[in-house]
Amino acid sequence: MITLNLLTVITAAAAVLAFIDGVGRLRASRNSTVLAVLELVLAVLMLLTAFTALPAPLSLIVVSVALEVVLVLALVTGGRGSKSLTVVALVLNSIVIVTALGWVAIPGLF
Repeated sequence: MITLNLLTVITAAAAVLAFIDGVGRLRASRNSTVLAVLELVLAVLMLLTAFTALPAPLSLIVVSVALEVVLVLALVTGGRGSKSLTVVALVLNSIVIVTALGWVAIPGLF
C-alpha cells in the first residue's frame, strides 16, 4: 500500500512533466539529444525513488538535484520545444528539493 501525501504527488508531477518534456525535446531536435536522454533517465529514476526504496546513492534528493541541473541546462540551451513545460517541471522540482531538504516546512505537505 502506498501512502500518498502532497509531496509524493508533487514529486510524481515533476517527474512526469520532466519525462514529457524530455520526449518532446528528443523528438524536436538533434542538438540536445544527450540532455533529452539524461532528462528521461532522471525522470524515470525520480518516479522510482518516489514510490520505492533505492540504494543510498540514488536517493530522492540526489536525483532531484541532478534533474534540476538538467532542466536548467535544457532551458538555457533552448531548442524548438516549448519552454513552459520545462519551467513548470523546474518549479515543481524546486519545491521537491526545498521541502525534502527540510529548508521549508509547509503544513500538510508530509
